[in-house]
Amino acid sequence: MRPELKRLITFRRINLLDAVWPVQGPLDVIFCRNVMIYFDKPTQYGILKKFVPLLRDDGLLFAGHSENFLHAADLFVLLAGRPVLVRRTRPEQHGQPDGTAQRRTPVTSFPGKGDGRKAGQ
Repeated sequence: MRPELKRLITFRRINLLDAVWPVQGPLDVIFCRNVMIYFDKPTQYGILKKFVPLLRDDGLLFAGHSENFLHAADLFVLLAGRPVLVRRTRPEQHGQPDGTAQRRTPVTSFPGKGDGRKAGQ
């Protein structure tokens, strides 16, 4: 990596299961590749929910190609399928006064995965 670029990036390794993370936002992007597949869906959702306040409103999360966050459509919107690139949803979509999440229409398949569409369509 070029030194000029490296100076602009903060690298951190954290334990995703820790109650408190030594990271402060707002962040432009989080790279969490090929790790979420090892957690069950409720644990994944809890981790993804902790990512939300760390990211800028238009912040990006890069995940591995085998990862699927359809169960967290209220937190992130799929932008591309390989690698999985998702964007944080708007804060007003993160919950309702009664504590229930406002659901977006779920993505039923990843673009480019045999559905006849290319990533980004």
